[in-house]
Amino acid sequence: MREGMLIADRYEVTAAIGPGGMGEVWEGYDRRLDRRVAVKFIRRTGLLGEVDYEQAVRRFAREARVTAKLEHPGVPTVFDLGSHDGETYLAMQLVIGRTLKDVIAEQGPLPGAWAAAIGAQVCSVLATAHAGSMIHRDLKPSNLMLCPDGSVKVLDFGIAALLDAVDLTRLTTTGQLLGTPAYMAPEQFTGEELGPATDLYALGCVLYELLAGQPPFGADHPFQLMRRHQQQAPPALAPVRPDLPAALAELVGQLLAKSAPERPAHAGEVYLRLLPHVAEGAERTGGSAVAQGPTRPYHYPLGPLPVLRAAPKPPSGPSPAPQPVPAGGGAAAQALQRQQQDVVELVGEGRVTEAGEVLAEAVRAAAASLGPSAAEVVDARLALARVYLLAGDHRRALAVQQELLPDLARHYGEEHSLVWGTRRSIAECQSAIGDHARARAELRELVAARVQQVGPADSQVRELRAELARLEGTGR
Repeated sequence: MREGMLIADRYEVTAAIGPGGMGEVWEGYDRRLDRRVAVKFIRRTGLLGEVDYEQAVRRFAREARVTAKLEHPGVPTVFDLGSHDGETYLAMQLVIGRTLKDVIAEQGPLPGAWAAAIGAQVCSVLATAHAGSMIHRDLKPSNLMLCPDGSVKVLDFGIAALLDAVDLTRLTTTGQLLGTPAYMAPEQFTGEELGPATDLYALGCVLYELLAGQPPFGADHPFQLMRRHQQQAPPALAPVRPDLPAALAELVGQLLAKSAPERPAHAGEVYLRLLPHVAEGAERTGGSAVAQGPTRPYHYPLGPLPVLRAAPKPPSGPSPAPQPVPAGGGAAAQALQRQQQDVVELVGEGRVTEAGEVLAEAVRAAAASLGPSAAEVVDARLALARVYLLAGDHRRALAVQQELLPDLARHYGEEHSLVWGTRRSIAECQSAIGDHARARAELRELVAARVQQVGPADSQVRELRAELARLEGTGR
């Protein structure tokens, strides 16, 4: 695959995301429904051992069917399965967030409440999968995504097994293990029957790593890992995490029991045993931790809701003095105007993502001819930020607005409504992508400046304070 390819006359691949269990994953754009998607392809080389391609295609199709059956907010939605030029692809929901592998690498051991909240969300997915006679078989931090709203997505059901299927072999035709050794249950190494308890063991490994900063077992070779999973007791959590409730450490130990019958009975039991630690941890760490992390879905169900407010008023007073137009600038300005009209039509048709791509290219071309600070280009950059916001692309909107703000202030003045609105939108974008610390700092500055300008009774001051209180966990 390569950037810019059009798949099945519908999905345009835009950027490589990374390898999947059996293929490569790209960010894409669905031209029909004007939305960003993830598009996954099978690799013809580098498959599990020497598994032939047709078998890989069958397993890939099974992943699509298994994932599509799991109607759960913790599982990415499957949109389409098909083939293009002999290559099998899977189009699904694009998940924005960070894998738990990256979270652990950046933050180290997590608060007990965070680990419990993550584990409970995973248990909710597992309970749904197990009720449908499915087991994941490859649960690990790199297959778990923590989203900016605190929700957790379980990814890559590529080697999930149907419990009533006939292909419950744990090995490929060449004898290579299916799964990731650092998180595999003892029965996955020995050829015993697999079941829901297999996923619970992997969950125990994940929880242990979330709390200790490293998996329960490490080794340089898979066979060393295999022996340790089968024979060695995991190191106790208490010495490295004395702050943890004894019941939480005990639960992790039970999940890591060598024998499947010694583990908790089912994912629903683990879910219920984890929930008290979510609430207790939130009380100890304070409300701000609730607002930012994976405990938030338990305290702000499907929220917080977006703040509805009036759009910034159009500029009032005299227009800014136009800058000198470079030679050939008239043609460039006219081209920008025509392209902006095309963008308006695309937005009117609901093709907002495509509109953003068209306008971004138009802004780049105009900035090269007229300069990024030319009045026409400044207005087009502001329009681009608004199109990105309409498309729900807060990261791109944030980048555009941060670069735009100084030019906007020079053109209209520091106290103009467009400048205020852009600063507030920057804070909202920062909050939407999970950068709550910068969002709070920006809102505090806005509140202080607005109070000094118009007084504390201003309606915008009240709205800003309410948003700040929500981010600080003292309000909603």
